[in-house]
Amino acid sequence: MTRLRMWHGAALLAVLASTAFARQQVLKNGSYEAADPNTLIPFDWTQFGGAGQSGVFSFDGLSSALASIQVNAFVGMFQDPVQVEENVRILMKAMAYIPSAAPITGAGAAGIKLEFFEPEGLEVPDPEENLAFEPNNPAYAENTWIQVSYSTTVPEDIDIARIIMISFDTVTTNGPVYCDAAHAEFGSAPGVNQLLNPSFESGPGGLDGLDDWTEFADALSGARKNAFEVPAVDGTNVLKCLGLTCGLRQDLVVTPGDTLTISAWFRSNGANPYANPNARAGVKVEWIAGSVPSPNIDIRSNDNPISGTTNTLTSASPTDVWQPVTIDYTMPPASAAKLRATIITGFGPATTDVYFDAFEFVLANVFDGSDADGDNDEDMADIAALQQAFTGSGGGMVYGGLVFDHDEDEDVDSSDSSFTLVRMTGPATE
Repeated sequence: MTRLRMWHGAALLAVLASTAFARQQVLKNGSYEAADPNTLIPFDWTQFGGAGQSGVFSFDGLSSALASIQVNAFVGMFQDPVQVEENVRILMKAMAYIPSAAPITGAGAAGIKLEFFEPEGLEVPDPEENLAFEPNNPAYAENTWIQVSYSTTVPEDIDIARIIMISFDTVTTNGPVYCDAAHAEFGSAPGVNQLLNPSFESGPGGLDGLDDWTEFADALSGARKNAFEVPAVDGTNVLKCLGLTCGLRQDLVVTPGDTLTISAWFRSNGANPYANPNARAGVKVEWIAGSVPSPNIDIRSNDNPISGTTNTLTSASPTDVWQPVTIDYTMPPASAAKLRATIITGFGPATTDVYFDAFEFVLANVFDGSDADGDNDEDMADIAALQQAFTGSGGGMVYGGLVFDHDEDEDVDSSDSSFTLVRMTGPATE
């Protein structure tokens, strides 16, 4: 079963659904009805550039959010509703209105953005290592290949294991250490070496010159491809580490609870021995909870192929009509991020006003049911929201319906209500 996880602030929320995955609404005050009466800044939102609540146009209720660039270059407001991990599908939809009296002109643009930031409140376990190749080890012998191994279990919340071949030294006059035949094996795939280029045969050599590996070293050290100074365990080439702290690393996607065994062969050269009693070499693993996706989904096209498609309004967009702006994005494997939902009008100043309303931010496949108020349960409050969003087959979508449209047919009908009603849990106790 796929592991799905979501963080609210510093608290980790783990939801493992059974056979069907439904939807959870995580954005607050998406209709901009509640605001500070003095500043007109909608509650739960952070504004920039002078955005605020407006009663001039509205799609739902009496208010909307106005992002006007008549004074500033970029105007909008944002909310950081949730932190998520890999495979979570993110559905965002807002309604936007461009009045013909203040249209988007020239290179101006507006829309919704999805931004990714480092997760907060996530404790990553300490690295683990076995640095058994060292002159004080009774098994140590010059001109002899010695295998160093380490086995562990992938911790909870971890998506990436950084496999490291490493040498620590305290003097630059010590001889090199050689490494060959690196191996990383999962308990779920016995006998399969997960590492690429494990015997360091491929690559041009020189600085960072081994394919599939990343070199790290201080200014006085290096980890390089080497041939013929010592006989290889496998193939012709080996890794040569010389200097203070240096080595190579390679990242593997892992599954929590799986076992991981890493190993490699290490050797010194009697003609220039690895003899410093404070020197250590061996294998190491660092844990990573997931990389942050890049780039953001913005209102200007960038290297993210979703950017600048359905989420953007331009001078070619129609005026005097409410129109949807949407984002449908799935977090990549081995990723994690704090998410930011933003409405924005940009590239001013210009005589441009854009109104936003009915902003929904729904996570699919994290909650087995329909959680319209984002409190991690399905109770009577969610059933009340279902009643308000119900339009029947072909009735279209109203604000609040995105979290219930499980069959994705652009309405909330009997199939959606049937899905919801059988998944009642009652109020969460914590």
